[in-house]
Amino acid sequence: MASLCNARIVPLWLGLWLLLFVRVRGTCLPEARPVEERRNLTDSQGRSLPVGMNHGFNEISEIVTRIAGMLIQDALGYNVHINPRSGGERALYYLAGCDQPQSRTGCNDGPNQYHVALIPISERHWDTLTVFKSKKPEKVGTGIGYEAIATLHMTEEVAQHALQEKGLSLQYYSNWNASWWDLSKYFDNFTSIPTSQLLGNGTPGRVWLGDPTFMAKYVNITGDLGGLHPNGTGICPDGHWFLSPSCRANPSKCVPAMSRESFSGEDMQQILQKSAAFDMPLAIARARPEFDRSIVLERRVLFWLNRPDLELRAAQPVPVMFPAYDKVAYDSGDFRTLSSGFLSAKWISRDLAVLAPSIVDFITRLEMSTSVIEAMFDRLYIEGVSDEALCQWLLNNRRHWTSWIPDETQCIPGFGLYDSVNGEYIQMRGESVQGVVCKACESGHSSVQQFDDRGYTHVCTLCPPGTSQPSGAATSCTRCGLGEYQDMAGSKACKRCGVGSYQDELGATACKACVNNTTTVGLGSLSAEECGCNADFINIASAGPAQCKACPAGLDCPRSSSVQSFFSGESDLGEEFIPKIKEGYMSLAAAGLEVYQCVNSEACPGGKPGTCKGNSTGVACSECEEDQRWNGDECLPCEPFIRVAWFGVLACVCLAILLAHGFKLDYEMGVNGMLIFTFLMLFEVAGNFLQTLAIAGQMTLEWPQLLLDIFSVMEVFAFEATDLGISCIAGSAQLAQFTLQVSLFPGALLWLVCCNRILRLVGRVRTGTQLMSSLGQIVMACFSAVSNLSLVPFMCFQHPNGQQSNLQMLSIICGSSDHTVMLVMGSSLGALLIAFWCVCVWLLWSLPRFSMNEKYHDYVVASQFLIDKFRLDAWWFGLPLLLRGALLSFPLMLFTNNPASQVISMTFILIIYMVFLSLAWPFKVPLLNAVETACGWALILLILGGALHMPKMDTEMLLSAAIVTVGSLLVALVVLLVSVLSVGCTGVRNLRASDGTRFRLLDLAKLPDYDELADLIRESATHLVDLQHGSLTEELGTLAPFDLKLLHACMSMVVLEESKSYSKARSNASLGSSRSRSGLSEDGDQRNRSNLSLASKSSLSQEDESPIESPAEEVNQTIRPKSEQIGAPGGAPEKFPHCDQQDYETVQF
Repeated sequence: MASLCNARIVPLWLGLWLLLFVRVRGTCLPEARPVEERRNLTDSQGRSLPVGMNHGFNEISEIVTRIAGMLIQDALGYNVHINPRSGGERALYYLAGCDQPQSRTGCNDGPNQYHVALIPISERHWDTLTVFKSKKPEKVGTGIGYEAIATLHMTEEVAQHALQEKGLSLQYYSNWNASWWDLSKYFDNFTSIPTSQLLGNGTPGRVWLGDPTFMAKYVNITGDLGGLHPNGTGICPDGHWFLSPSCRANPSKCVPAMSRESFSGEDMQQILQKSAAFDMPLAIARARPEFDRSIVLERRVLFWLNRPDLELRAAQPVPVMFPAYDKVAYDSGDFRTLSSGFLSAKWISRDLAVLAPSIVDFITRLEMSTSVIEAMFDRLYIEGVSDEALCQWLLNNRRHWTSWIPDETQCIPGFGLYDSVNGEYIQMRGESVQGVVCKACESGHSSVQQFDDRGYTHVCTLCPPGTSQPSGAATSCTRCGLGEYQDMAGSKACKRCGVGSYQDELGATACKACVNNTTTVGLGSLSAEECGCNADFINIASAGPAQCKACPAGLDCPRSSSVQSFFSGESDLGEEFIPKIKEGYMSLAAAGLEVYQCVNSEACPGGKPGTCKGNSTGVACSECEEDQRWNGDECLPCEPFIRVAWFGVLACVCLAILLAHGFKLDYEMGVNGMLIFTFLMLFEVAGNFLQTLAIAGQMTLEWPQLLLDIFSVMEVFAFEATDLGISCIAGSAQLAQFTLQVSLFPGALLWLVCCNRILRLVGRVRTGTQLMSSLGQIVMACFSAVSNLSLVPFMCFQHPNGQQSNLQMLSIICGSSDHTVMLVMGSSLGALLIAFWCVCVWLLWSLPRFSMNEKYHDYVVASQFLIDKFRLDAWWFGLPLLLRGALLSFPLMLFTNNPASQVISMTFILIIYMVFLSLAWPFKVPLLNAVETACGWALILLILGGALHMPKMDTEMLLSAAIVTVGSLLVALVVLLVSVLSVGCTGVRNLRASDGTRFRLLDLAKLPDYDELADLIRESATHLVDLQHGSLTEELGTLAPFDLKLLHACMSMVVLEESKSYSKARSNASLGSSRSRSGLSEDGDQRNRSNLSLASKSSLSQEDESPIESPAEEVNQTIRPKSEQIGAPGGAPEKFPHCDQQDYETVQF
């Protein structure tokens, strides 16, 4: 005890633990080692502890443990302490170092206080005890030598009585069936046992009948719901006895059956299930501990017993044998078979083999047969169990235990000779073995057998290079496995080959390096085949050494990628090592490494070669099988209604062309005519906008899915109809689809010519001029879409594999024969459009001349499609409107693989167009100008927003962005510098000349000659005076809104200018009228223009207040100075002083 108290670490609870132990004192054998020479165990934490032993609650476990403890002290020289309350499974929790073994918790690999347990425990229980982790106790030897059985027993007297009276053997469960035999007469009535000697069914943890969970297991096996209360507890009529189903109706036939203490009430559960399963008429209860033995010995009852047993030996128990033990049933909670398999096992803690190998050897050798146990129990039953009686048995039975005692220098495998005096392993036994013991070999050593004069033993030797031994007490060194090496002797573990190396041989002292720019996935590679390519490379070799090739764009190649795993989609290394095609890319199954990029990434989910979405096929998943169509998500069969719809739409278009040409509206620019004109023009503006939107949708940007869906619908406005089932009428070949698309436009023109002929036949003659106008209207309405279609063959999209395919017809490879046919068709269509555009240019150039010559009237009529929607001063705007769509298609052709250049070019084109639109404001109806402006800016914002969806920028795209960025700044700087220098030079020249000449640089235009303008005004005034008011009003009503506003502004400006001139002439006659006609200074001119609206309002108010009799008087009143209108209303105007009649007439205009 003193050595224990002097340990370096003594927890507080250790003192309490010592109080529970029985210290084995004194000596028994004459040759026993003196008490003072006995030693303790020293654990890994340096604590000194006696050998802790556990025994069960039955007598045999206690007796065998006490005998073994005496021998460990006297023969082996160790101090021993025995724990008397650690039986059954609980003993294993002690051996595992659990903190709370009594409650079977706290198994956290803690330090061991106990080392040996000689207890019977069921193998099925042992298999389920997984809480011990790495310190799971170890069973040694083959058992003590006997096997225990747990079942119901009766006294020999009862068994003989039944056998003699009825020839009934109660040892067999089949003879306990209540429907065959009345067994109650051989036993006492259960009511004769005082309930004061019994535990109530509500005693928690002692009597399990009051536990609903416990009873649920019983009902689950037997189905005996009649034995339960509604709350799930067992029904005990008097609170103590549970009656089995076979005698519940007649309790007088019940045989008393007594259960005993067991872990989790297993004995009670077995009695319950067996009584219900075999119709045993039992009344089941449990005695109080103080009456447990007396009830069995003094009354005729059934009782639960684990045999062999010493306590109830006087009762001469006879077991009831049930069907053979069924392990599977027991594991599922079915206890209806015999509870056997309780082996008399010998258990040791995991560390005892290191702390005291001689004790392990002793426990392994310890054996006591059933006959020896029974003979010893017979003697002990007479003499009583005491240390003296056990010592006397040892002295009288040396032949049984002498073989148990090991020679301390006869080391068993796993151990080696150890000099405890010098603290080192030795390699042989000398003449003196004083202080030489056996000790488990340490890690990095192996135990090797050795023979000498004293027989065999074992010594510990270092493991050589190429081998290792991680465990102690090892009998051999393990060669380093594949993927490992060890270059040092005495190693506990082999080293794993590093990344970039492998080892395909056992017992290696070094690893082999990977070659040819290959590496391994991780540590410990086993062969050269594991040397795979680095990331972003793929092994193209089918066998043998790896041949690494750079992974093409669009392919995701992790480490150790290979063509085998690429095509199969499987890899022995795992999912993360399979090369895959990225989303938005694909390759054909026959050439998996030839990767194509998909314009519509949704159609290409990536993965294995040949993988396309929705059953699509071909390059970039752009085709469907024959007689199928693409609906935007998948290839579907061509339903009949698709073809009917196509032919129906084409028929409707043909009918619309016929009606439009045959019944062309003639309208005047009045209110109703303006509404009709505006309505039709809104449709034309919308059509141009949708065509331009469809062209923008062809940009190779990574648009969001919502925009892609919108563009797929808009593609029909660019003569693209892939998603609308064009393959159902043109076939699956994309060349045939393109041919159909190209032929639609010339076909419409030819149809219009045929329509003109048809109209002649029906008597509705349309002139050639009208035919030309209608043809021009069709071409102008479709110019953007058709020009884009003509450029489609020139849009070659670059794939990662170096090949180029058409941007819209991805299955057609650029340079192939099909592409050549496309180029011919596109060029022919483009030539037709260029010819049309040239004709338009010639017409617009010649229109001013044609409009003044009656013989060219037909030309003017034929060109109405170009000019009828625009104001006369913006008659030329048809050309930029035509060019907008065509020019927007050129970036797609020139920069098909450069989205950045597409964004920049198309934005620049649209901005230039918007500048022309803002300066000209060309449409006759102001609403159309506003709508066109809104559509234009919407397109600009769409394209600029598309820049946010730019794919990863390559060198070419970055260069384009840099050029535009720097170029924009340079242009702005150049414009500012040139403007400053030009204005400065002009100012210097003006100061020197002092002639007041205006300059085109400031006005950005050539101003008309003042004299010519004055003559024109006078001439116009003369004609206007002669017009009647009604005629003038009618003519004004035919003017376009913008022209009407412009006329009103001009007249207001004239009135304001002449009014100021007349006022100055009256106030300052010396200045003369010439100055008033010479025009105001530039400053006055700016100020007067700001007051146009005010002058207009004054003129209108004066018209309301002063009725005018005639057009001449109206003109006079309008231009008369305010002072005269107010001072002499209706009177004749005075002559301007210093002005002649001619001048006055000019002022009257």
